[in-house]
Formats: sequence, C-alpha cells, structure tokens
Amino acid sequence: MKQPADVIPHLGKPSHWKQGRSAKSLADSWFFAGDIPASIRALLAQSEYLAGAELLEAWLERETDLQDGRATPSQTDLLALLGIGEKLAVLGIEAKVD
Repeated sequence: MKQPADVIPHLGKPSHWKQGRSAKSLADSWFFAGDIPASIRALLAQSEYLAGAELLEAWLERETDLQDGRATPSQTDLLALLGIGEKLAVLGIEAKVD
C-alpha cells in the first residue's frame, strides 16, 4: 500500500472508509506518521520490553488463517512487526472510535 486509501479494497465493507471512523483514522495515522504513531509509541514506552521498538513492517487489514474451522480468516486492523534490539515483536491493533 502506498497511501491510506489503498486499504479500501481490503475492508470488510467499503462503507467503513469515512472520516472519523476507525478504518480511515487508523490508516491515516500510520501513513502520516511514517513510523509508529506517537500515541502508540507512548503506550509501548510504558513497557520495559517494548520501549524503543523500531517499526520494521506494517500491514493494514491483515488476514490470517487461524486454521480454527471458521469459513473466513481472522482480520487484524493493523499488524506490525517490530524490532527490539536483536529480537522481534508482533503488534496487533484493533481500532475502535466508539
């Protein structure tokens, strides 16, 4: 994805792409930050393990087949791979505005 609107085809419903709604707000904040947004970085900084994490890769509306017998894969609003020194961490974000 090159810009926030590139996520639209991956949304559960394209009608979720509205100003002030979670899908658009999440995509905008991550794209415009060009890194981990300040609000998320502040949360990570509260953890002795995640403070100073480096964003390696992030995916919006990431589908993951959990092989749990469900007909559709699990879909994470944002899935990020973080570097913490020589270790890796996975960050999943479910965005909600209400």
